[in-house]
Amino acid sequence: CAADSGLNIIRGSGNIFSDTDPFVDATNNNYTLVNTSNAIGGGTAAMTLYGTTYNAPATDYSGTVRPSPVGSSPDMGALENSLPSAVPTILSLTSTADDGTYKLGDVIIVTVAFTEAVTVTGTPQLTLETGTADAVAVYTSGSGNDTLIFTYTVAAGDTSSDLDYSSTTALALNNGTIVDADSTSAYLTLAAKGAANSLGANKELVIDGVVPTVSSVTATAADGTYTMDDQIAITIIFSEAVIVTGIPKLTLETGVADELVDYSSGSGGT
Repeated sequence: CAADSGLNIIRGSGNIFSDTDPFVDATNNNYTLVNTSNAIGGGTAAMTLYGTTYNAPATDYSGTVRPSPVGSSPDMGALENSLPSAVPTILSLTSTADDGTYKLGDVIIVTVAFTEAVTVTGTPQLTLETGTADAVAVYTSGSGNDTLIFTYTVAAGDTSSDLDYSSTTALALNNGTIVDADSTSAYLTLAAKGAANSLGANKELVIDGVVPTVSSVTATAADGTYTMDDQIAITIIFSEAVIVTGIPKLTLETGVADELVDYSSGSGGT
């Protein structure tokens, strides 16, 4: 019988080969090939699926060693190749986080869904496109299930208008493994960035890990001398727009006793 290998089977009729009497005694269910059968050595000794090559078994169903060299001349070719169950592949990536903007220190969970349950060893990593320096989402849980959990913490300098992974090869084993119940290694190639089933297509996560900094401090008043009760408006320019809550204070060096200046306006601007 044939195990489900994930291949598409096309049914048809007719002879696989033209031998008139290829088996020893087919009438009595002895389907051992006769020595003169054209099926001997007539098949394909190897086939490649998802980057892995599978060779014909060294022995046949009854345990008889195949023609020399062993495993290179299969009597039934690909029909008897020893294939595992379907290779686990990635269905899609998404996140449990709501669409929106995430800042320095925020934690984002990225989920990777496979076609079947997989077992994980080690700490696989998913590289994310986050500006000048790519960030890494680290595997945290999910072994034994069909969905794996990766965790990403927004770091200083991270930025993205629509978070996605860095490339189709962004999911790396990092010296670990991802296999199914038959120990078949998962095929880890991802959809193209922004394409259907990618993180960027499934979620709209804006990353802002850039910390606003003070660009300059100045005053609107003209240079000169100011006396008691004169008012001087002091302006603080930031590297990007900022939102102000409460009443921040600016300490001024004014001699024996420093003076505190209260914030008055500008929230939402730079």
